[in-house]
Amino acid sequence: MNSILKATALQLQSFLTGFDNTVKSRPLMFPTSAHYPVFILGAPRSGSTLLYQLLLRSFEAGYISNLMALVPLKMVTIAKILRSYYSVASIKTSHFGYVGGLFSPSEAGAVQRFWFDNDLSPEEADWVRNTFVLLSQIISGPIITKNLFNTFRLNRIRSILPEARFIHIRRDPLFNAQSLLNARQKINGSENIWWSIKPEGYMRTLDQAPEFQVLWQIKETEKIVHDFFRIGQPDHFNIGYEDICNDAYSTLEKIGVWLETQLKKPIPVEKLMFRNKINISMEKWRKIQKIHSMMEG
Repeated sequence: MNSILKATALQLQSFLTGFDNTVKSRPLMFPTSAHYPVFILGAPRSGSTLLYQLLLRSFEAGYISNLMALVPLKMVTIAKILRSYYSVASIKTSHFGYVGGLFSPSEAGAVQRFWFDNDLSPEEADWVRNTFVLLSQIISGPIITKNLFNTFRLNRIRSILPEARFIHIRRDPLFNAQSLLNARQKINGSENIWWSIKPEGYMRTLDQAPEFQVLWQIKETEKIVHDFFRIGQPDHFNIGYEDICNDAYSTLEKIGVWLETQLKKPIPVEKLMFRNKINISMEKWRKIQKIHSMMEG
């Protein structure tokens, strides 16, 4: 999405932020545990967008589309009216988390900030819950959400949606760090400029080498998720990016058991390109290896 179009969309969205009138009722209950919402967690560039699309293609599950994220005031109404368009038929190339197309799955950044960062009243918190319940009823399955900033909202999400499930995706940290460095360069024009989520304390790393910064960013993100799982004991599923690339079908079958659902039949899961390849200089790669070894030691 170019900068002018993005700015226009955000301005329009600011006028349409709020709750669909259809959700404004007493707290609703999910029909079954198979309808419980699912949140994807992980470090940036860990394969979360690939997993997001793959889950939506493989199971009867719902999501917030780009159109729904653009018009939050009519989110549930849009899902009802455009139900036949509300599906993911193929895996699209994403642009650092953004998947193009009105009906494509969205990170819904502004919507989720509104839901989980604001000090909502108890009534408004119920409306957030009802949004997930009603969308799950429309699709007859769980609503799957992917926004990595939710790493910092886990307790808030759990308070509004105690039934929430979480999928945590991890990638080999060396290749994850390499991908983050490349993202910084492509998006900001420099590896020295921070990109994506900022765990508490990140300012203290800004005088360090960018290789250190991205490895620290991954490590701290993983720690936040790990601590939440350990203390909160939520229902969660751990998955490796490499598992998806090496054997997507078997991995999806295991997730289906956990989600209490089955893969769509037939489901032609194409062979995914394994992206864990060194594409930076060996000097920089060895620097990543050295810093990672020091952190682990």
